[in-house]
Amino acid sequence: MIGLGLGIGISRSSGFNIASIFANGEQGVWLEPWDLTTMFQDSAGTIPVTAVGQPVGLRLDKSKGLVIGAEKVVNGGFDSDVTGWTVSAGATFTWSAGKGAYTRNSFGGRAYQAIACDVGKVYEISITLSGITGGSVRVGFLSSLTTASNITETVINGTKTARIQAKATTMYIEFDANANAASFSVDDISIKEIAGNHAYQTTATARPIYNGFVDFDGIDDAHNIVFQDLGSDVTIARAVPGVGVSILTGQTIGAGTWAFNTDDNGLIIVNRALTPAETAGVTAYLNVRI
Repeated sequence: MIGLGLGIGISRSSGFNIASIFANGEQGVWLEPWDLTTMFQDSAGTIPVTAVGQPVGLRLDKSKGLVIGAEKVVNGGFDSDVTGWTVSAGATFTWSAGKGAYTRNSFGGRAYQAIACDVGKVYEISITLSGITGGSVRVGFLSSLTTASNITETVINGTKTARIQAKATTMYIEFDANANAASFSVDDISIKEIAGNHAYQTTATARPIYNGFVDFDGIDDAHNIVFQDLGSDVTIARAVPGVGVSILTGQTIGAGTWAFNTDDNGLIIVNRALTPAETAGVTAYLNVRI
């Protein structure tokens, strides 16, 4: 599993620790566009943002420390067998030397496992491929087995990592191939929740651009966050590029998808009012990034 290696968010100018706002279980979001390790060009979180001019399809929320949760996959290491995995007609999936060995015999052949998830949460998925022959490998983390694979199509051996938002309470980790007689081995399959309320955009044309800040086009660009009910005393603090710090108090954010499309170089949302000291600390923290 690839580590995220993220900082704790102490402002160099004020010494204020943003994490302290969420220390008592508060809900919300903490997005840092200058921390490129938290941003990806695609909503699946497979292509990092590394330079200005690139789209932003996923932003990871740091309010819960990006803690990685418990393993969701049963027998993802294939130590002695392939127990826990279902194989559909058109494929064979057997155990071989500590790995799962897959071969496609006809269209629709796949191996998969159902995973219990929380809707709206983001899960880090990794899978190691080897011995690929005869075609491409397709991997998906899907709400339906009739949906097209959404993680990777590859002929390159190695470990693939993605970060996918759950769309249903039951998701399926699945893999297959694009050609009959294609075969490969799989190992070290892992699915773990990344704690937090992460921002995403699945439509490629509606993704904002990273220009040293998150730059929405003012037309159709937007990011979405799935929240629980945050109530009616929500604080929304934003570093507005070239303008200043905006702090809105007494805001209401209900349960469901919250969409936003305003340029920012830092966004903090918390489901309570801030103290005067916290307000000053957040203001100083965001002012560094105007």
